[in-house]
Amino acid sequence: MADLEKAENEIVALNNQLKLLDEALQQKRKEQAELKAQLTIIERQLNNARILIVALKRRILLSQPYRVEQLLTDEVEMSQWANESLPGDELSVQNGILTAKASRFPLCIDPQEQAVKWIRIRESANELIQKSFNSDFLPQLRRAIIFGRPILFENAEEYIDPILDTVLEKNILRQAATCGETAAQGDDVK
Repeated sequence: MADLEKAENEIVALNNQLKLLDEALQQKRKEQAELKAQLTIIERQLNNARILIVALKRRILLSQPYRVEQLLTDEVEMSQWANESLPGDELSVQNGILTAKASRFPLCIDPQEQAVKWIRIRESANELIQKSFNSDFLPQLRRAIIFGRPILFENAEEYIDPILDTVLEKNILRQAATCGETAAQGDDVK
C-alpha cells in the first residue's frame, strides 16, 4: 500500500513539474515571437540606414525623416488598410506594403495577430482558407492552388514543411486543364 501511495505522489509531482515546464515553454514561445518582431523592426531600421548612407554618398535628396512608406504607398491606400483594421503604426504599414505589393508571398511576424485579423478581413471576399500546420494542411493547400484561393497559415513554428518551399518559390507548374471532358495539356493551357 505504501508503494502505491508513493507512486501516486510521484505521479502528482511529475504532473505538476510537467505543467510548470509547459507553462515555461509557452512563455519562451511568446518571448521568441516578441524577439522576432523586434528583430524585424531592427532589420528594417538597418535597411533604412543603409538607404540613407547610399543616398548621402550619391547626394540624393530625401525628405526628412525618410520613410519608405512615402515611396511605396499613399494616404488613400493606408486609409483603406485602416478601414480593414490594419493599425497605422510603421511596422503594420510596412507589413501591409509587403502583403499588398510583394511579388512573393508575404511572411508576417505577428505576435499580436494584427496582420492576421487584417488579412482575414481583406481576403474574406476571396474565400480565404485558414490553416494551421496539422495533418490535413496539404489537401487544403492543393485545393487553394487548384481553385486560386488565398490560404493563410497561422502559428508557424521554426519548422515549416518543405513542401511549402515549392509554393513559396512559385515553382508550380500547370499540368493540364479540362474543357468539358477534354484535357488540354502543356502549351494549350493559358
